[in-house]
Amino acid sequence: MILAAPANAAGAPEPGGKPTEQQIERLLYPNEKLPSTARHVFYKAWPKFPCNQFERSAHRGAVGTLSGFGGARICVTHATEEIMNTHGKTAFVSIFAIVLGTVAASAQQAPSPPPTTPYGTPIGLEAAKKIMAAAEAEAVKNNWGMAIAILDSTGHLVMLHKLDNTQYGSIPVAEDKARTALDFRRPSKVFEDLVAQGGLGMRTLGLRGATPLEGGLPIIMDGKIIGAIGVSGATAVQDGQVAKAGAEAAK
Repeated sequence: MILAAPANAAGAPEPGGKPTEQQIERLLYPNEKLPSTARHVFYKAWPKFPCNQFERSAHRGAVGTLSGFGGARICVTHATEEIMNTHGKTAFVSIFAIVLGTVAASAQQAPSPPPTTPYGTPIGLEAAKKIMAAAEAEAVKNNWGMAIAILDSTGHLVMLHKLDNTQYGSIPVAEDKARTALDFRRPSKVFEDLVAQGGLGMRTLGLRGATPLEGGLPIIMDGKIIGAIGVSGATAVQDGQVAKAGAEAAK
């Protein structure tokens, strides 16, 4: 349903105009009263909305999603507690869907072509030891319990180290990150960023073997991929930091 009605006391605002808080309430929650705090948040954010393009879908008498907001950003942090207390989870999920839809609509980018870096001779044990030592040193320096996996260019495991007190679940995740970086010839963070964009980026979740988490990097020597390193156990950013320390040791 597209809302493009002229401004009036009870209807939608005129395209490009700024509605009253009450009009926003009627647009978003036609069958119930929106908490004043949440209404005010939307009112302040409204100038960023292209007011003549709304897609509305009903969910239990209230708006479930809105899209077409371009680069708008909505902050509902301050309204969350009141929304939850007043309307429960349904109302909060509805507003959260607006945030997700907004971000997705504004973050669409044309996917970049796949890298063409050629695969090279599989990494040997001695080179893998050097990379593992650099990665471990970075993890130990920061007191991060991590699993570190190194694959060769054929996809076979060369080394796998689990530092003390590392959660067991990080072992297969480290291998998955390394395999993602190897098979797709790019950092696993590329897929994390695509998923974070939403919209078309969500198609990444359908790629077989693509782990959308930072921490996997190809190992490149003399312009060719000789293997990959994957790290898991801390935050994604910290995993990436350790993986980078290892991969750079190959240069």
